Amino acid sequence: MKTTSVGLFAILLSLPLLAWADRARPPRDYVVDVGGSGYVFVMLAKRDNPLFDPGAPDDVGVVDRDANIRRTYKLSGMYLKGSKTPLWSVSWYAFEVYPNQDGEHLVRMGPWASSMDQLAVSFYTRGVETKRYTIGDLVKNRENLRHTVSHFFWLSEQRYDEKANTLHLKTVDGLSYVFSAINGEIVQ
Repeated sequence: MKTTSVGLFAILLSLPLLAWADRARPPRDYVVDVGGSGYVFVMLAKRDNPLFDPGAPDDVGVVDRDANIRRTYKLSGMYLKGSKTPLWSVSWYAFEVYPNQDGEHLVRMGPWASSMDQLAVSFYTRGVETKRYTIGDLVKNRENLRHTVSHFFWLSEQRYDEKANTLHLKTVDGLSYVFSAINGEIVQ
């Protein structure tokens, strides 16, 4: 009886930790050095409810700001290295982006997945969206999604090929896509 009570108590104590571990990470400021191109892409964290799932209870109030980045840059966007003025800017936040070496194009990955209608990936030219795909556009068999308490995983592989200007995605249901990083079209 005593062992059962101790085991039950340990399980009850661990439940809040499990829920905490499944929370979205807070947005953070970051700079991507666009390898050998003379450009950097700057992403400044925002307190923005649509960042995750509109209306969902999450950590949208928490933002990890970097004072050094914010001293230099005032907007999210593409900059020439050493410049404080963006070549072009964006008004959204993404945890993961792939800026192209031409300084013109960018691939944006969607947020933590909690709906098939959410952004999976979108493509930009000089900060203007040119093509977008939702998770539902790319995943055909929902039964293969790996669910957690608050979200699900739809990608099994992802790779950006900066030399070929392509994004390779493989979904958990085994579908493979190759996108042009220039116009967002599926090329394979």
